[in-house]
Amino acid sequence: MNRNISRIFCLLVSALISGACGLVFVPYYQARVQRALLLPRAQIAVFAERNANYDVVREKLDNIDGVSSVEYVPADKAWEKALKEEPSLKDVLVTSENPFPAYFILHPRPATAETAAAIRESATAIEGISDVRYDAGLLDIAERLSTVAASYRYLLYIILAAAGLIIIAKITVRLVREDFKFLRALENAAIGAAGGIAGAGMYYSIARSAATDAFLMLPERFVPYFIAAGIISALLTEN
Repeated sequence: MNRNISRIFCLLVSALISGACGLVFVPYYQARVQRALLLPRAQIAVFAERNANYDVVREKLDNIDGVSSVEYVPADKAWEKALKEEPSLKDVLVTSENPFPAYFILHPRPATAETAAAIRESATAIEGISDVRYDAGLLDIAERLSTVAASYRYLLYIILAAAGLIIIAKITVRLVREDFKFLRALENAAIGAAGGIAGAGMYYSIARSAATDAFLMLPERFVPYFIAAGIISALLTEN
């Protein structure tokens, strides 16, 4: 009877702890998602003079440290893009001549304000470059999101390492006392896995019904993490 109560307790604890772990996963996942959305816009626009040798300029831009790729945008494409974004430009301009110069789009790696500043310094030293522009605020946000994601990832590593050490210590003590029961530990792990599945189901049910479901919702690939949290909590609470 006492063993049955212990199993139920272990299952409930595993379900609650694994479900609560979803709240730790959310900031990490959201930071990565928001950063991924920002990265395509983390670009550096390099404008060349009209009489510049664009092939030579591109080659030099390719060789700048921190530049992962270079994209050339011809003047006519720049004009088409501007008209698409603002059709009224055609009526405002007093001449039919394309006022937009050709330019290059550089993708920095890593996408940080520091890298962008270094690239701008190197690009402006190239002959034929007239201007270098980028959104420093956007790069700063992307860098902060990277820091948040990395902080939560390290926090999860620390929690996992601490839990692993505690579990190893408990097993070691029981081995010394010669009262370690492998089948019982295996049973508790199975109960923990079941609790992790239950915790994942509970979390996803709450996330779907909550008003902030778009923020709380996690992709299904996180389910194994819920299960792992359930197994770890079951082994930690084992008596």
